[in-house]
Amino acid sequence: MKPLVFALSLVATLAVAVPASAQQAPSLVGTWKGPSDGVGMEMGYVNADYGLVVEEQRGRSFKAKVVYPVRGGTKSEPVFGTLTPDLKTLYLSGDDGIHIGTIQPDGVIDLCYLEADDDDALALCARLTKHP
Repeated sequence: MKPLVFALSLVATLAVAVPASAQQAPSLVGTWKGPSDGVGMEMGYVNADYGLVVEEQRGRSFKAKVVYPVRGGTKSEPVFGTLTPDLKTLYLSGDDGIHIGTIQPDGVIDLCYLEADDDDALALCARLTKHP
């Protein structure tokens, strides 16, 4: 009986200890939108709608674009992202700065953007929900 008990406890332990990297990444493909709040050297205080459109995803990595308002309309820029192995944190890189985000238990993404260069600096965060 002891070998059987040991085997069963080993199987139970391994089932619980499956690494997060073995879990399937959540699908981020689609349009995410929400309000943002931030401040920049050139722009001053900013409160505007912000968007993330994830166009393609393979495993934890994805291609997307960020969409934000500018005078007279909207602008979009390509970004490239990945999820950490625990599937809770996002990192995205574009040509101007980086985005760092977290996926909340309710599926909401809290996403922050940081830009620092000689001419401008900007820190902005948005709470994004998936839209059909």
